[in-house]
Amino acid sequence: MVGAMDGAPIRASRIAVVVGTRPEIIKLAPVIRRLAEDAVVVHSGQHWDPDLTDAFFAGAGLEPPDVTLQGVGGGSRTEQIASMVAQLGDVFACLEPAAVVVQGDTNTTSAAAQAASYGGSRSCTSRPVCAPTTGRCRRS
Repeated sequence: MVGAMDGAPIRASRIAVVVGTRPEIIKLAPVIRRLAEDAVVVHSGQHWDPDLTDAFFAGAGLEPPDVTLQGVGGGSRTEQIASMVAQLGDVFACLEPAAVVVQGDTNTTSAAAQAASYGGSRSCTSRPVCAPTTGRCRRS
């Protein structure tokens, strides 16, 4: 991991906003801007092309992420989620966020919600999470 965890401590009760794909960056940009200094932006590296990712952060009017996970992109779904859960668990243990915000139904969303749950953080999603095998939806 690189970013905020390498330097000065991050103030308590901030909200972790976890993104990993370009659509997540676009959709959560207004949330990140609204939270301002209360947001800790974590990029999972699911979409790992730094040129594209940097362009989407800049295009959305956002600073680079506070934390970027390493070695996630390009792996299988299982490898990506396993790596993200482990790294995000460490991030959340260090940050102790008041809440973790995710969006959508990507590997990043799954991993961040799991890591938040396992670590005792509250997770929030911007839409219902659907279980495709049953068609039933539940709010996270």
